[in-house]
Amino acid sequence: MEILRRDANVWHMFEHLSAGEQEQIIAFLRGRRGLSMMGEPIFRWILDPDVHAGRLEKFLAAVLGEKVKICDVLPRPAGDLVREDAVIMDITAELADGSVIVVELQKVRGEFTGEEGSCLVSDVVMREYERTQKGSGQAFSFRDLKPVYLIVLMENSTKEFRAAAPAFLHRQQVTFDSGAKAVYLSRILYISLDVFRELGYQAEAGLNAWLTFFSARDPATILQLAVSYPEFREIYLELKQLRQNPARLLGMYAEKRCN
Repeated sequence: MEILRRDANVWHMFEHLSAGEQEQIIAFLRGRRGLSMMGEPIFRWILDPDVHAGRLEKFLAAVLGEKVKICDVLPRPAGDLVREDAVIMDITAELADGSVIVVELQKVRGEFTGEEGSCLVSDVVMREYERTQKGSGQAFSFRDLKPVYLIVLMENSTKEFRAAAPAFLHRQQVTFDSGAKAVYLSRILYISLDVFRELGYQAEAGLNAWLTFFSARDPATILQLAVSYPEFREIYLELKQLRQNPARLLGMYAEKRCN
């Protein structure tokens, strides 16, 4: 606390954090706990596709089970449909095949519903429809539209997903009772991190590492992850630098409040 008070600007930023954020940052600066990767500023800093496109591609590949190549980072649309206190529209990117993928963080238990997820995907689909139609002109066909993926990382699952435990991956499926096949553009996946933690970090190899990375806060688990998966060691070293630079760390949280 004395170190933080030495710089009036740093102390001002610290005072404007929530009590939970203050506790988390103090524990991190003292080396007792890792930072929550589910915090918006840390999540965006670690997986910023403009800076670390390869990291986001690896995470998405582990989730989708196929190779992913990001070709463009799309701007955050104005007037998001989802309440800001519940969900953060973190990353929207276009893949090499023209598909759009949205990665969301759910922070408040019980706030993010299937209805909201449907509305969010529909909103992105319509934006892509308008963009594709303008680019195609009279040659436009609905078959030109590419899928829209929505991946929701839930730190605290809603009751609907808690009821499905021990399952922690929830992939949307659209079927017809007749067996007819039709293409739908929405691809929704919910990930229950709280259920994953309760299972003792058991999952598929590649996905296990990423979900552990997003979930782990205790030093022992973090150390084990860094030893088992060297690609995360670089990320933890970057985070360690924030411990030596509280002004940069607090500035990230201040930027979040201004955006």
